[in-house]
Amino acid sequence: ICFLFQGSSIFLLLATNETWAFYLFGILFGFFYSGSVPIFPALLGRFFGLGSLGTIYGFFGTSYSIAAIVGPFIAGFVHDLTGAYFYPFLLAAFFCYVSAFLSFFIKPPEKKGLKDLSIMETG
Repeated sequence: ICFLFQGSSIFLLLATNETWAFYLFGILFGFFYSGSVPIFPALLGRFFGLGSLGTIYGFFGTSYSIAAIVGPFIAGFVHDLTGAYFYPFLLAAFFCYVSAFLSFFIKPPEKKGLKDLSIMETG
């Protein structure tokens, strides 16, 4: 849900040049971004266990950081070619929507050799 609202808030930047829209974008995007931040490490720990959480979270953090460094350069390059930020923002919204769609298919990995402790046997 957070990714859907993040992607939708980006369209405020595409639809208008009004100052209030930029403030509203910042509030909406920031609010929904902060909703996804605490969920991510919790899901990683649940899916892969706490023993490997640091390594896996470090890998994802590094990947995210590389994208955060490279993304603005690509957006600037596209701006230099087209004269507008329309396409970089449209691409960002697209990736938010793709992330929202793909998040519905996330399932915890099956742990082989372990009993399901959530169901108690009777008898």
